Amino acid sequence: MIEKASRIVRNKLFTLGRVRRYEQGKIILKKGETQRAALFVLSGELEPTPITRPIYLIELLEGEKVSNDVKATLPTEMLLVPREKFLELMKSNVELACLVIDELLKHHKENLMIK
Repeated sequence: MIEKASRIVRNKLFTLGRVRRYEQGKIILKKGETQRAALFVLSGELEPTPITRPIYLIELLEGEKVSNDVKATLPTEMLLVPREKFLELMKSNVELACLVIDELLKHHKENLMIK
């Protein structure tokens, strides 16, 4: 999703968040945790492979607990934007809100095709 955003939105996300690096095998999210940040993969790879970006978008928006462990299968670099800051930016930025809606629709369509 971040790759589809304009330079202005990307800059705002990077200003609000921080970049973090994870070693191969490191657990990034533990099953049962509440996701406290929007997580954007900048490089590397995760398992299970997330269908949407940011990772666990629905859980992030609804404040739900993560359903599975997520770990780095390669050295991975991610942008972490605190949940509250991400939600505030969504409220004030139409472009970001539309990108989130697009990701939710994409996820919904992919789930329909799986069933």
